[in-house]
Amino acid sequence: MPTKIQCKIGRGRYIRTPEIKEKNKKASIGHRASQSQRDKVSEFMIKWHREHIHPRQGKKHSQATKEKMSRDRTGAGGANWQGGKTLTVRLFRKSRQYQQWRKVILKRDNYLCQVRSCGEKSNLVHHKLSVKDYPDLRLVIENGMVVCKKHHNQIHSFLLLHLVACGMSHKILLH
Repeated sequence: MPTKIQCKIGRGRYIRTPEIKEKNKKASIGHRASQSQRDKVSEFMIKWHREHIHPRQGKKHSQATKEKMSRDRTGAGGANWQGGKTLTVRLFRKSRQYQQWRKVILKRDNYLCQVRSCGEKSNLVHHKLSVKDYPDLRLVIENGMVVCKKHHNQIHSFLLLHLVACGMSHKILLH
């Protein structure tokens, strides 16, 4: 026997079985509400929005408040602040030594992704051992490889980070 589901509809109670629910669902597929029903909903929403005005609607922040909010959201107060590392990374990536290191690796790998059986053309160079963990190896030629965007995202994905955390290396994908 099917279980009965009680739900309150309108003024009284109405009991629907799962079969009736499914039948009603199939009957309403592809049917749109009538124009009069849509007009009623539209009127209701317009009325509701007139009555429920946001307390700050129509008000503007003073210039001093805008400046304070800006100061609070930039630098160390910002949500994405990571201790000033962005500037350091940006300066490193623009340095002549890094650019030369990158060019050497791109030429060595012939601009082809080095992940096993890929071979897609790419100009994205990846550090095999992270610059964060091994800063001394950031300009060592053997620590770099060309990878396509797809494999670069995979290398940095949670799965591969998990493999490394379990003692397995992401080098399983590499030549």
